[in-house]
Amino acid sequence: MADLPKRGGSLKAPARDGKKDGRRLYEEAVAYRNSGQQQQAIALFRQSADLDYVPAMVELGESFMNDGGAKPANYPEAKKWLLKAARAGDSSAMVDVGGMYFLGSGGPEDFSAAAEWFGKAAKKDNPAALYDLGTMYENGKGVPRLPVKAKELYRRAAGLGNQEARKRLSELGESFP
Repeated sequence: MADLPKRGGSLKAPARDGKKDGRRLYEEAVAYRNSGQQQQAIALFRQSADLDYVPAMVELGESFMNDGGAKPANYPEAKKWLLKAARAGDSSAMVDVGGMYFLGSGGPEDFSAAAEWFGKAAKKDNPAALYDLGTMYENGKGVPRLPVKAKELYRRAAGLGNQEARKRLSELGESFP
């Protein structure tokens, strides 16, 4: 006969730490992905993302955007996971979402929405977002055409190591230390 909990005990399963479980599943998924087992990796990324582990949401979204050419992109599924990660504060997901709106991946182009997401990531000093938002200000897409603001954003991005921003500043005749 199985041992039953003593009086005052609980029949509930021990509490699980969703964040720890999410991280463990994520690490297993990365190992599968690195060994070329993409389908197993996606299944584990999904389990991890379902436990609200943000890095897994990003990986899952990016996997659906580009599955290494093995399958066509699934933009609605990609956007679902990337938006969830972006709303949780992940700046790389914000850049991905901005890029999807900018390019019209999985829906119509929406330059205003792209600028909004790039702007949120730029506030977190994401170099790619600073560069992308700079190009939007330089060209007046989704935001007013403001070359001075574009150069300011390029400088910030270059200061954070973005080589495209350094190159663009040089093309504009601007020096960067």
